[in-house]
Amino acid sequence: MNHKSKRIINILLVVCILITSFVGSAYATRFVFSDSVGHWAEDAINNLARKGVIHGYPDGLSHPDEIIYKGRIFCSFSKNYGT
Repeated sequence: MNHKSKRIINILLVVCILITSFVGSAYATRFVFSDSVGHWAEDAINNLARKGVIHGYPDGLSHPDEIIYKGRIFCSFSKNYGT
């Protein structure tokens, strides 16, 4: 590879990294559940959502006061850890 093509590839890589960092941060802001605001477990819920461990319910809420059954926990573990 000549110097010019290496420079172009480096510029493209930097642009890709910048784009993915902005897209990732915009995607992460989506994981603030409106029903967990002010809840005693708000920080834990938002941290788990940012890490992708929990995704909330189809209505876009986390239902923090709802009972979590064993089946739901096992489903979450199997989705996150591929077992």
